[in-house]
Amino acid sequence: MDKNLKEKIDEVSSLVNDSEIYDYSTPEVVWDDESGYSIEEENSVLEDLVWGGMTESEAKTILKEYKERLQKASGIVKQLIEDGVITSEDEIWDYVDEEGDEDYYEDEEDDEEDEYDEGDDDEDR
Repeated sequence: MDKNLKEKIDEVSSLVNDSEIYDYSTPEVVWDDESGYSIEEENSVLEDLVWGGMTESEAKTILKEYKERLQKASGIVKQLIEDGVITSEDEIWDYVDEEGDEDYYEDEEDDEEDEYDEGDDDEDR
């Protein structure tokens, strides 16, 4: 994968996924070809933030900042599509999933080496 494309994909993924908002809620982020990323059921997310201990003012600020991050991510994705680097927004997450799968399987192999079955010792007694 082109280094520039990888950097853009990482930036989009970070803008969408790495936010304080996820400490309190799991917003449903959707893509629209015209408007880009948006949050479904914003009021529900706002309620989650308040229930999580934020004041309403803090919650609105966090939500506003997150929406700004989504708009920045939208701009990057739209530019990649316009430039013909990708054909749809789904390709961003296909790349992210591919990379994530590789990391997942590498971690799984490491875990298998470290596993210790305590039950084997009991059989020897």
